[in-house]
Amino acid sequence: MGRSAIVAGILCVALGCVATSASAQQGPTVSAEAQRLLAEGIVAFEQGQNGTAIERFRAAYLAGRAPVALVNLGQALRAAGRVLEAVETFERYLREGGARVPAERAAAVRETIDALRGQLASLVITSDPAGARVRLDGTEVGTTPLAAPLVVAAGVHTVELDLAEYVVVRERVRVAGRARRAVTFRLATMQTAAQLEVSVANREAASSRVSIDGIDLGSAPVSRRLSAGGHQLIVEAPGFARLEQELILAPRQRRQLRVELRRPSPAWLPWVLAGAGVIAIGAAAATIIAIDRAQSRDLPNTPVIVVGPAPF
Repeated sequence: MGRSAIVAGILCVALGCVATSASAQQGPTVSAEAQRLLAEGIVAFEQGQNGTAIERFRAAYLAGRAPVALVNLGQALRAAGRVLEAVETFERYLREGGARVPAERAAAVRETIDALRGQLASLVITSDPAGARVRLDGTEVGTTPLAAPLVVAAGVHTVELDLAEYVVVRERVRVAGRARRAVTFRLATMQTAAQLEVSVANREAASSRVSIDGIDLGSAPVSRRLSAGGHQLIVEAPGFARLEQELILAPRQRRQLRVELRRPSPAWLPWVLAGAGVIAIGAAAATIIAIDRAQSRDLPNTPVIVVGPAPF
């Protein structure tokens, strides 16, 4: 049996038996209330209700101060994608459990911590000029230059910088696991900023959503000050094809953009058109189309991104 399977089995047992054996492991520190909350958390976890499981396991720990509640809380945080919190919780479990944690389980938890650290990264954020307030995924984390790199989960994060008399910057930043990425944002003054106004011509697409550079700006029409340079515009509405457009804005430019969304073609339409082409052009064209379709089957499938091993 592989080491990862052993680790998964150990922690599954730890999670599944906690309600019945917690008092034996932790002595009188596990109250009846804590055991009830632990049991409710396990049920929620098994049903995929990670938010409820986190709440119950945290409450169980506060009710009984039982380290065994922490290992379950760590599992729920991990399943919810809250990697940094999961690492901190597992480490706290080992500290507070101490010698009471079975050696085999302690080794499994340490291996889990190491694997989770592979999903963490460092993000260094600076700005020109300095002094901008920084928000990471909606939470304020300090002012540039930040005192230390931000420890974040690998993946895409929304970074926002706000400085008086400068255009607010919002960008999506991707960071790889175990990587350290430094990003410098050059802020544009209000005097040199461009003004972009986006509206939708279709009356039936009144609920269109507009985003710039991956940041949702809300329903059209929208008006936004942006730094000069390149930007990506996306407009989406139910029942309409997604519109994507690259924009280049000049300093102090005011650009009014009125877009018209189109209905997507029915899925069967390309095949009907292809059939009509075969009839009109004849057997030679049919042979070419058949060859093209045969070759297209040899193309690799769209890759599936595997984020990591499933929660234990």
